[in-house]
Amino acid sequence: MFYKEVELSRDAIVDEKYLREHLGLSQNFINKHSRQMGVFKRKPRMFFLQNVLEFLHNRAKESQRKVFKEQLAQTARKYEVNQMFKEIQSKHIKKGGKSSGKEKEKRNDL
Repeated sequence: MFYKEVELSRDAIVDEKYLREHLGLSQNFINKHSRQMGVFKRKPRMFFLQNVLEFLHNRAKESQRKVFKEQLAQTARKYEVNQMFKEIQSKHIKKGGKSSGKEKEKRNDL
């Protein structure tokens, strides 16, 4: 899909057809978010292009923030797991390794 650069005028007024054809928004998206995009006329629905673009920009930023927060949480979980692993490993090494000498003697007796 090729994206066009939209000529932006603060006073540009667009309708649903423009949103579908030039911005690639679905009718379902328009129906769901028309109030948040600042619809000011009902039939046909009309929008200020600047308000629609600001709304879409804010949604994109929210989505990026959400992805970043998920990545950050995943990194934090990995760090905690690695710290627990190192702690357990250091305790295990202090105890003397995998098995004690008593276990080896029992195995030899069998």
